[in-house]
Amino acid sequence: MLDDKIKQIFNNYPARSDLKQLEDAIGLKLVNESKLSLTDIDEIHFNYRLGDLLILPSPDLDQLIVRDLMSRDISKLYSTVEKVGNVIKVTQGPKKLVGLFKNKVIILLPASYTGFLTIRSQSGDVSFSSLDQDCLLDVTAISGDVHMLNSNVARLQADLKSGDINLSASQISDCHINTQSGDITASDVNIDDKNGEMALSATSGKINLANISTKRLLITSHSGNIKILVPDNLQFKFLISSKSGNIILPMDAIIYAEDNYNPLRGYVGSQDASSQLDITSKSGNIKILNVNNDI
Repeated sequence: MLDDKIKQIFNNYPARSDLKQLEDAIGLKLVNESKLSLTDIDEIHFNYRLGDLLILPSPDLDQLIVRDLMSRDISKLYSTVEKVGNVIKVTQGPKKLVGLFKNKVIILLPASYTGFLTIRSQSGDVSFSSLDQDCLLDVTAISGDVHMLNSNVARLQADLKSGDINLSASQISDCHINTQSGDITASDVNIDDKNGEMALSATSGKINLANISTKRLLITSHSGNIKILVPDNLQFKFLISSKSGNIILPMDAIIYAEDNYNPLRGYVGSQDASSQLDITSKSGNIKILNVNNDI
């Protein structure tokens, strides 16, 4: 987990902070660094058991840089690299820990990379900041949170077992998120592909969204409240199915009187609106509110 000082430096990278500032704030020793050419590489796979992963843009146009920071220098926990054809695999060493130990891994990804990027983390947070590239991103987190800030990627597929995910000020062409026990929070996110969508699924946990721009927003929730803040001038159609829980809609919502209002079908602004909101919830309250009428 990142403390407030590290988070501030990380979130401002590289506009108002640099790598040295970040590593000084982390306070761990750089014990290993790998630099990898991505020429003719189509897939990169990361697999880590321990520590937070911080993914940032690389200063090198065609080099992936992986830096291991540790409280104790344990070489058998270094990131190890395997290259097979057009695929690079980066895996944490297998050594089991004894005693107190802290580590973080900084991954610097060049903007020129447009292939598949998969990240699997068993324990620890996965954080992205300031990425700007057309890569296809697939994240699996077993226990830990996922954060994305000020980033632009072609696709985000995220699967979390226990932990929250938070997206902010980012542009994604296609976004699919699944959580088992954890919250989904997103604000100022633009799904910029006309055929793209944001699809969110939560087994147990809250879903809080604000200022999401997309042609199609799909939400499935088993148990947990859903809250969506929309701009006052946004026009959209909606289809809401809920077995238990209250539903609050914007004041100007028009509801069609059919099927005993379940599912709840209607629109805001125009019945010919191009944006669609679909919600399926088994239990939990649903609030769709204008930003200025948040309650």
